[in-house]
Amino acid sequence: MQTPHHRLLVAVVSCVALAMPGCYNSDQMIERARNSELATRLEEVDLGTYRVTLPLDETTGARTELVLRLVGTARRYRIGDIEQRIESQRFLLRQRTITAARQTAPEELADPQMTALRERLFAVTNEVLAEHSIDALAIAELLIIPQ
Repeated sequence: MQTPHHRLLVAVVSCVALAMPGCYNSDQMIERARNSELATRLEEVDLGTYRVTLPLDETTGARTELVLRLVGTARRYRIGDIEQRIESQRFLLRQRTITAARQTAPEELADPQMTALRERLFAVTNEVLAEHSIDALAIAELLIIPQ
């Protein structure tokens, strides 16, 4: 049961609490939230387009050509460093990517997710980029051209 004194005490404490400024700095909180968002947001970085002719299929003797456009994702604040590393290692990245793509077996082309190829390309890309590695790799475009 609430007494009149109890109600009065609650009202006084509420007024005092509302009148006191908070123990926080709203500008600092907003800045901290922005910095956190920038640090965790993922952005895409273009890894290039590659045209690769696979070795002859042992069973059918047919050739297959792949056209791939690769995209990596990384945290936004790292994109500049990654792009610089890609530019400085462009030829090595191209050579290793083409070599990895040429290892694609005909059975791998049947996988709609292209898991084995994507994992191989991801490993090669991060090996070349070293400390400026990407977080994920996607095949943005894929054409399989039988010849």
